[in-house]
Amino acid sequence: MLNTGELSSCDLRDSAFRGLGSKNEGLLNMSKSEFHRNLINNQFSNILKEAGINTAFSFNINIDPYSYSVNIEGSNGSVSEEIKKLLEMDENSSELFKHIIISSLDNNHNNKKITDEGKLKFNLYHQCLEVTGLDIRELEEKDGTYYTKEGKDIIDVYNDAVEKSLDEGNSYMPIRDAVSYKKWFSEMVHSVSEKGWNNLKDMFLDIKVTDKGFIDL
Repeated sequence: MLNTGELSSCDLRDSAFRGLGSKNEGLLNMSKSEFHRNLINNQFSNILKEAGINTAFSFNINIDPYSYSVNIEGSNGSVSEEIKKLLEMDENSSELFKHIIISSLDNNHNNKKITDEGKLKFNLYHQCLEVTGLDIRELEEKDGTYYTKEGKDIIDVYNDAVEKSLDEGNSYMPIRDAVSYKKWFSEMVHSVSEKGWNNLKDMFLDIKVTDKGFIDL
């Protein structure tokens, strides 16, 4: 948790807000967006203060939507490296990324980098990686789908992995939702592959951090 006073255990995770990459993303209601922004502002400010980093200056954070790697601009080298280290600790950057998306669902925090295309690629990448362990960007894009080096259709690989996980009792999804997850994944695969992965914009997030909180760029 954030308020332990120990830097090694500081993180932005909260079980109530995980799972942005799930198919239920659209169920998030608009009234929660401002709450998310205030929550993440306070948590991030606490992390910096506990690390002894001055929060009186502004800087920009760029987060990769796939690796969640962080780039910092606008602060001196040593401070940038310290902030980068803090954000890449304990899944902080991934949770910050998800919170920013959630808090950008209304017009008060309209982030132009958050697009339907970007969310589609984001969801497809992470769902594929989580269930199959494969990076869909490394697969062959052909005939409206993606193929592994062994020539297997990623949709079949995904479906087999879901069934195996259910059989072994290790699945995070309820059995009743397995069919809808398979359909959802298949639709994402076809949508992205038919347009071409490289033809769709990635959802890199740029956020300006000030003493007033986050500002979407």
